[in-house]
Amino acid sequence: MLDLLLAHDSWLIAPDALDHLASRAEAYGRGLIKEQPTSQIPLTEVREGIAEIAIHGTMARRPNDLTRWLTEATDTEQVLEAVRLAAADDSIESILLDIDSPGGSVAGVPELAEAVAEASKKKPIYAWTGGRMASAAYWVASQADGIFASPSARVGSIGVVVPFLDRSRAMERDGLKMEVFASGKYKAAGMPGVSLTDEQRASIQADVEELFGDFKSAVLAKGRKISEESMQGQMFSARQASARNLSRVEKNKEAVRRNLKAMTGAAMAMAVDKTKVGKYRTMDSTEETLQAAIERLQQLEASQSALVDFQASLDTARTSYEERIGKLAEDVAALTELAEQLAIENEQLKTKAEEVDARIAARAAQIAADSGAAPLTVSPVGDDQPQKALSAAEVWNRQFAKR
Repeated sequence: MLDLLLAHDSWLIAPDALDHLASRAEAYGRGLIKEQPTSQIPLTEVREGIAEIAIHGTMARRPNDLTRWLTEATDTEQVLEAVRLAAADDSIESILLDIDSPGGSVAGVPELAEAVAEASKKKPIYAWTGGRMASAAYWVASQADGIFASPSARVGSIGVVVPFLDRSRAMERDGLKMEVFASGKYKAAGMPGVSLTDEQRASIQADVEELFGDFKSAVLAKGRKISEESMQGQMFSARQASARNLSRVEKNKEAVRRNLKAMTGAAMAMAVDKTKVGKYRTMDSTEETLQAAIERLQQLEASQSALVDFQASLDTARTSYEERIGKLAEDVAALTELAEQLAIENEQLKTKAEEVDARIAARAAQIAADSGAAPLTVSPVGDDQPQKALSAAEVWNRQFAKR
């Protein structure tokens, strides 16, 4: 039974939940646990115009009584029918999906998600979890107008898994050998006691990637900006999920109900027909009213996303300017230090020049004294005639020229 549970099927489920199902199946197969009657909780409850539809436990399509008990399953077809009925009922103003599920098998999930998407065109739909909203459950929730999680909830596990238990060596140790005669190279893939071939592995992986692509497309269909990195099978805390745009944090389900009720009431109040009768205006139809509210909500979400992007660009620009200002401050400090150093060196050169001039004058006077000639003086010229510096040789020669 364990082989049959794990093989031949693709799963949209958190890995620990799949392991739990396998353990229960194995325990049941060994007679360690016995089937117990399951209590049926109401699938839909209507309060104050809001239809609450429960999606609890593993999600499966048309599970029998044993499967329902063994996997603690919710029938996706029953949930789909409940969503359609709620969408068609004029006495119901909005829908709340109450989810606590690790996901489940693939069968029936895309169809249920599509039903939620169609229902959201008629009236507002929110998805809420106080526990887990994983994999298949998140696929369905992603088609709602809003996704909310309690602070302690877990959200995510966007991915597909096809586990395969290869028991061929165990059977060999028991002296058993499975031989399979099949019409094609893929027909026997996943048979208990038979290993997969490389071609069978490639085929299964191709199926996984195709389904994963559909999953991601559905998640992004409502315009949520979720990165590729956030869709790699991870489970997130409610806070992390909010930061990655998978969901929003809300303290409890009653708060979500109030938000949903307020949204519906505001939509009904703001939507009016263009035709006026005196000073009064008639209300639009329910579908038109809710469609206008949904469009307005999407506009607000888009505006909020644009503001977040704009704030991020401002933060980036501010960081860049701060770095540039810091660099300029360093350059100014370096130039100030260089100017101070040059001023010091200039004073030193000036002092040296004065010392050289003094030494030249003293030497010239000494030469004149030794030769008995009058000291040579150079009269300053007019302000408009620059003085010409005399070399030591010229000073010497001029003394003899005057004799």
